[in-house]
Amino acid sequence: MVEKKVLNKRIIKKILKEKYGITVNDIKLVNGGSAEIYQIDNKYILKLFQSKYKIEDVEKEIKVINYLKEKQYNVVKYYKTLENKFYLTYNDRVMILEEYIEGYTKEKFSSSIDEIKECGYLHGLLVKDLLDYKTDDIQEVDEYFNFENSINKLKKIIAMGDNKIVISDLESKIKILEKINLDLTNIDKISYYVSHGDFSYLQFIYKDNKCRAIIDFIRVKKLPIVWEIMRSYSYMDKRGINCEIDIDNLVLYVKEFMKEIKLNKYDLQYMPYIYVCQLLASTYGYKQVYTDNNLELLEFARYRTKLCICVYEHIEEISKRLLELL
Repeated sequence: MVEKKVLNKRIIKKILKEKYGITVNDIKLVNGGSAEIYQIDNKYILKLFQSKYKIEDVEKEIKVINYLKEKQYNVVKYYKTLENKFYLTYNDRVMILEEYIEGYTKEKFSSSIDEIKECGYLHGLLVKDLLDYKTDDIQEVDEYFNFENSINKLKKIIAMGDNKIVISDLESKIKILEKINLDLTNIDKISYYVSHGDFSYLQFIYKDNKCRAIIDFIRVKKLPIVWEIMRSYSYMDKRGINCEIDIDNLVLYVKEFMKEIKLNKYDLQYMPYIYVCQLLASTYGYKQVYTDNNLELLEFARYRTKLCICVYEHIEEISKRLLELL
């Protein structure tokens, strides 16, 4: 559910004065993203997280940011309150104040070849910088390949209502899950690395067509890195707007990533299968039609399903082309 805005300029000024000792003048709402975000005097960013994020989630992000800063990684600075904390709570939601970095963010499906290469390289560099970072938060790949469970999840959503679009899309997913043929003998040999968890160039702050900083580390975890690679790339390429994938540019992204982090043959072989099977199992955006009457998320869900079908249609070719990088 999209949460209502709870802050206004009067409240923000009061919070910043009482909790941070800061007097401010100019306050602008920043559109985009799921959090409630405000730009303050071109010096600060005030972020009120969704209620699903708890204090421990934000503490994890602060820990990662401090770790990366020690490695001279270009991340944003968090400011402490007068009580020497990196966060506070408002209406049972966590709030943080961070530095404002001058620049701009980019829209989906608007990247150039140079930006694809830069993103792939920076992705590999981030994973390299996080090699020694410890976390107990692990995203396992096994659940993606429990096809019977995935089909049952989709059928439960179909049974929730009579939305024809939801039913049609989920039935298309089920048909693929019922016929997909995949040898999982070596799936345990894919590489797990600690990474951003939501990495893409949508998390970059650009200036002069170069990335100045990467933001939003709240989802950092250990994960099958090829899932994040392909997910990140899928938001970049201009053909993505038509729910298509440019295999040449995907290969280019992976090649740049591998300048910093080596991938084995099983990573490259399974990459498109891991991505497709995760999307096939997802009910996100469809379930919310019935639980929250959220039609905006339905559009996002439909995009992912169409992209999933496109990748599946070319899955053997993608796997083969990626293996040529070895």
